[in-house]
Amino acid sequence: MNILLVTDIDNPGLKEDCMIARAFINDGHQVTITRENYDEKLDDMFDIIVIRNIWHLNKDNYEHHKNNINILIKRLKSKRIPTINLNGIFDNQGKIYLQELYKKGYPVIPSSVNINDFSNYNDNDLLLMKPINGYDGYGIIEKEKKDIINNDNYLIQPKINFSKEVEFYFLNKEFQYVLEFVPSKKPVYPIPNLYNYTQEELEIAQSFANLCNDGFCGVQRIDFLKTVDGNLLLLEIGDSAPYLNLNSLDEETRNSFINNYKNMVYDYYDSVKRK
Repeated sequence: MNILLVTDIDNPGLKEDCMIARAFINDGHQVTITRENYDEKLDDMFDIIVIRNIWHLNKDNYEHHKNNINILIKRLKSKRIPTINLNGIFDNQGKIYLQELYKKGYPVIPSSVNINDFSNYNDNDLLLMKPINGYDGYGIIEKEKKDIINNDNYLIQPKINFSKEVEFYFLNKEFQYVLEFVPSKKPVYPIPNLYNYTQEELEIAQSFANLCNDGFCGVQRIDFLKTVDGNLLLLEIGDSAPYLNLNSLDEETRNSFINNYKNMVYDYYDSVKRK
């Protein structure tokens, strides 16, 4: 099988893409790693295209990069080429889903585009305005409530006191591992540790993973803030091109995940070919 891994080849995280590529190569497959704006002529040379960590670290070129991703999504969908994590129904569609989930009663950071929905906050309370189509902290504005007016381009959330970030990783809704970032990934990205989760916390994360209503979901990373009171509040559902932090896992956990990842790709490819 000829496999194309699409990622940000300038990202230090390329190391984990090489781990995944090496695993496929060891199984006898041909693997090529490229960036998202590769030559369209390459499309038909591969049996399956795996979207990996395509989000660039350089946010100054955000709009251009986002446009490249949209072009890639539209092109591959029109060609019906088998792909993994091409077009998530959550994080790749903007942040409005957080408002919808919050209003449905899911444990989500309070989220709305309407400042009037924050009537229980004081005028001087700090709120965060997050670009609806932003990623990785791009373009976030911090303002006091009294200075915010209704808008169409930002999702509004309170600035929450929390103890850590917690990430649950799934493969096609099947739980794999959990990492914690103490205190958080901002402003300095810490080395994550395996997180000692509770059964209740896993059930919360699983409930979000199960929202994928497609027959196939690919990699899912469910990100939470853990409040100082010990509660998990959803930060985002990464179902498009999540970074996996494989280099932070112990060898046994990493090897198990990569093996499961390969089998997910093989099973999906076989299911597409049977149709």
